Amino acid sequence: MKRKLNYIDGLIIILVLVVLAGGVWYLTKDDGEGGITTRKTEVVYKAEAKNVVENALEQIQVGDRLVAMGSFQDAEIIDIEYRDAYVVEAIEGQLEAIEQAGLKDIIVTIRGKANQYGPYIDLGGQEIKAGSKYYIKTDVFEAYGNVVEVTSIN
Repeated sequence: MKRKLNYIDGLIIILVLVVLAGGVWYLTKDDGEGGITTRKTEVVYKAEAKNVVENALEQIQVGDRLVAMGSFQDAEIIDIEYRDAYVVEAIEGQLEAIEQAGLKDIIVTIRGKANQYGPYIDLGGQEIKAGSKYYIKTDVFEAYGNVVEVTSIN
């Protein structure tokens, strides 16, 4: 028995084709418009690490490249400052700063190309914002500290 298509069958076929076309369009559309754009930006910032063993400080030098995620990053140390490390203790009811023998605080200035996603700046998988935790890491040196200042973003 042969059956002819009626208008309801045609409407169902058109509806299925419209749903399929909409699905293909949704899955293949360009999401770049109106979203957060990523760009490379040059950033200069200072990171500080406290209570670093003095012998380890011999391993870090101006010009060293940073290491992260198993590879060298597009960033280098452009300045290093050293300070004596202190601890504050209460002695006879008074707070006194006592120098820590064999330990130093270090502040390194770093310049590099970072990824910027809107307000987020990332270099080697670490966020670059004053106050954020940060690993100062080269191929032969590593210290844990904080970003203390973001000097410039271009």
